[in-house]
Amino acid sequence: MAKSTRLISKEILVGIFIITGAILCAVAIITLGSSDNLFTRSNYYSTHFGTVDGLIPGAKVAIGGFQVGSVTSVSLDTEKRDLVVAYKIARKYADWIRKDSVAEIVTQGMLGDKFVSLTAGSPEHPMVENKGELPSRVSKGLTQFLNESDKLMTTLGSVAT
Repeated sequence: MAKSTRLISKEILVGIFIITGAILCAVAIITLGSSDNLFTRSNYYSTHFGTVDGLIPGAKVAIGGFQVGSVTSVSLDTEKRDLVVAYKIARKYADWIRKDSVAEIVTQGMLGDKFVSLTAGSPEHPMVENKGELPSRVSKGLTQFLNESDKLMTTLGSVAT
């Protein structure tokens, strides 16, 4: 009888060990498999926009089409009455972010995925410090083009009558 209780307790310990190992493996896969690298140091920046056109946290941040970071949050600024996009950029690319750099929200491909595009600053200007703010530029997207063409059609319609 004593042998059977020892076997049961060993089986329970082995079972707990296997379940704990499986849970740790799952956590490691999820953590290391995420899009953000845990071991990359980042600088954080923000930009104010009038509209974000569907930009979401996790969207890419690129310089010249090359991904250098990701959007961390999109929020309302109650003081300035606009939207604030916060993003992080890998610290090794921080030298490209200068006082003359500009951020804009652009559309990628036909599906309309939005991302933040930054212009590379010139070396003559100082670098933007960590947690600094970059100015924004309004991009001419498809929505704005359609709105302007609608205004043009209205104007042409009133001229024709």
